[in-house]
Amino acid sequence: MTSIANDAAAGWFSPQNRKETIAGLLFIAPALIGFAVFVAGPMAATVVLSLMKYDLFSNPSFVGLANFEAMLDDRRLWKVLGNTAFFAVFAVAGNVGLGVVLAVLLNRNMSKTVQYAYRAAYFFPSLVGLIFVAVIWQFLFQRDIGVINYYLGLVGIEPVRWLSSARNALWSVIILDIWKNVGFAMLIATAGLQSISKDYYDAARVDGSSSRGPSGRLPCRSCLRRSFSCSP
Repeated sequence: MTSIANDAAAGWFSPQNRKETIAGLLFIAPALIGFAVFVAGPMAATVVLSLMKYDLFSNPSFVGLANFEAMLDDRRLWKVLGNTAFFAVFAVAGNVGLGVVLAVLLNRNMSKTVQYAYRAAYFFPSLVGLIFVAVIWQFLFQRDIGVINYYLGLVGIEPVRWLSSARNALWSVIILDIWKNVGFAMLIATAGLQSISKDYYDAARVDGSSSRGPSGRLPCRSCLRRSFSCSP
């Protein structure tokens, strides 16, 4: 065992492997630095500040778990947790469900140019910064001059207070989130569809399966498995 470990260590620290290791570290260094500065650093600071009494005007003082005790005594905590759970359930279901539907529809036989154009159009919102998405949808959700209420008015529906109503505000955020992220879910589902061997479809046709049989369920199973395993 000792000789095997020594041989493995010698191979790992050989000049060739050392060069590859250094090159790999240099390639991932920007991502690691970004993660440390913008993710790990703020998370650590949040944990530290949660144990402090700090109001931005005076020096922080250590209070232990007093902040958490005050949070648990606040009635609004359960409302916040409920809203978070509601958003998570409907946003994830909307993103994954609609993403799979779009992937299946765009994976049918059609012109490659049309197919790529639709995929690019659905995926493009995922590349837009959240601040720009918020500004765009703020105008769309306007009660009096918003585009959504304008088209709802054409079919006889009264203007909806999308942003000023406590009942509708959460749904507005869910709609925005689905519009922005459904393209990414579609991309993952498309990868799942394209990973299915054509042999399975041929075997299903030989067995007499229709589009609603196993050959129709197979893409959905692959898409859902890939979506849930690779969701951000």
